[in-house]
Amino acid sequence: MKIEEIVEMLKRNKYKLTGEDGGMMIQELKEALPTTLYQDLGVVNHPHEYYGILKEGKDPAEEFNGGSHLELLLFEHDIYKFICIEDTETYVSPGGTCYFGDVELFIIRGE
Repeated sequence: MKIEEIVEMLKRNKYKLTGEDGGMMIQELKEALPTTLYQDLGVVNHPHEYYGILKEGKDPAEEFNGGSHLELLLFEHDIYKFICIEDTETYVSPGGTCYFGDVELFIIRGE
């Protein structure tokens, strides 16, 4: 996917993509641009029911399951900054892992 297509898709979606859409966009950005900034945010609780914490009525803040590994990524191109948080399952679901994450597009000067 070309940068122009990535930018247009993000603009159509209010400058943000989340979940699987965000994760797939992060993969597109990784192929299209060099990473400007990378920060490993570590393993954190993933409070989705399929990890069983909420399902069992437990508080995710009190019960550490380490279900997600988060990484902060920044990509830059011309007047655009793409700020991303990539979320990778630490306990892979049956059938493999989908890409998950958040991508936000920022314009650093007028178009």
